[in-house]
Order: sequence, then structure tokens, then C-alpha cells
Amino acid sequence: MKRYHWCAAGALLLAFLWLDCASHGRLKPPKVISDIPLDYPLTAQLKRIEGEVGLTVFVNPQGKPEQVDLTNSSGYAVLDEAALNFVKKLDFTPGTLDENPVSAWTRLILRYRLTEQAFEQNRWMADVRHLQKEIAQTPDSLTREAALKRLYTNYFGCMTYVESNRDPAINAAIRTVISRETERYWSPFWNEYAAPFVLFDDFLSRYPESSLLDQAQQDLIRNLMEMETRIRMDALRSRRLSRSAAGYIELIEKRLTSLQKEVVPLEE
Repeated sequence: MKRYHWCAAGALLLAFLWLDCASHGRLKPPKVISDIPLDYPLTAQLKRIEGEVGLTVFVNPQGKPEQVDLTNSSGYAVLDEAALNFVKKLDFTPGTLDENPVSAWTRLILRYRLTEQAFEQNRWMADVRHLQKEIAQTPDSLTREAALKRLYTNYFGCMTYVESNRDPAINAAIRTVISRETERYWSPFWNEYAAPFVLFDDFLSRYPESSLLDQAQQDLIRNLMEMETRIRMDALRSRRLSRSAAGYIELIEKRLTSLQKEVVPLEE
């Protein structure tokens, strides 16, 4: 069964914080008390990057990290940097000496792991609608951006599913979560080609203020170019498709032209 990366309810990532400083008599180490989700960079998720980051943290008597050092790299700069920034946001119970708060070191291990779940169309639609509603009703920019990242990974999950299941029936689900304007523009595709790229186009029009704008532009351009290549190849093999190919390609090239005027290259 085809699987795709999932972000809801912690299923996409498994985050563990391990304290590696045992109590020794009079001295007790700091302990993490923050209950915030591990920040798993979206770029790492989309590239399926996993790893384990080891850190040492110097915690002051107020329970704040004053110094965070990388002791064991994951092998990926994107995960190492995310781990360092994440730990700086944590709160701790301070270390104690004879029950009195003191500055102390402790060690943490952060694990970035991806899990996979089978693509379930009804659940996917429900999750996407829930996230769209949450985004629309959330005024806090940080909470909203976190929801946008979860939505984006759901869109990416649909695209991953279609890579091995190109049945255009998936378009019925896609059409329920996009705007009417986007649906009308790409309407020629609905009965002929599975079109998950439309989700990225809809994301661009709905959330132009998102920090994921450049990522969505790049993913849309790449997928449109791949779709155009596929249509041209199909037209060579099928007389029926050759008659409709020009219309599909015209829509794609029109959208590519507008995107290439706006796009900002992503850093590697």
C-alpha cells in the first residue's frame, strides 16, 4: 500500500528529549518543563531528512538556558540549527544543590523521525478542511504559520500518493478543498489527469503572506513542468490525447509564465 508522510497529531515526527545527567547525592540536574512540539523544519520533512542531535545546555537558577552547545551533529545543518534554536526556547526546572537552585549543565538528545501512514482519502479531506478552518480563525501569526506548515505537508502527502497512483479519481477529493476560482481554471484536467499540483496553486492564492510562499512556487513550477512533459509524451502515444494536449499545455504554460515572473529562487 502506498504511504505518505503525515503531520497530524505527532504522527509525522517523534520527538524525544532525554536528560542524560543523573542525580548525584546533593546535586540534581535541570529538567525540561516546556510542553511545546519539536520544531521539525518543513524543508527537512519534504526532503525526508531524519537525524539525532546531541546538545549540552547550561541552565541558570531561573530555569533559562544560557548556553547551548552542539555535541553530536545529525549530519544535516538544517536539523542541527533547528535543534539549537528549539532548545533556546525551552524552560527548565533549575538544577539544585541541597534543594537550592543553582546553575548547572545537562544533556539533551533530540530525535527527528518520520513515520508513514497509508493515504486515506476521507481522512485526508477532513484534516485539510480542519486545518484550513484553523488557519482562517487563528489571529496569532506563529500559531497560524505552524498550521500552514501542517497543511502544506498534507498537500505534499497527496502529491506523493499520486506518484504511484495516477487515477484522476483523486481529483474529486482535491476539488473539495480548493477555491472555486482555482477549480475553474484547472477544470480541463479533472477527468483526464490526477492533478495534485493544483493544491500548491491554491495555497499560493489563499496564503500569499505565508513564509512558505517561495517553497510553494518552486513546488508548483516543478510539478507543472513534469505534468507538461507527461502530457507531451502521452500525446505521442495516443491519438485521442493528442487532440486535447494543446489545451492542457496552453493552461500550464500560461501559469508557468506568470509564476516565473514572481518566483524567488530557494537556497540550497
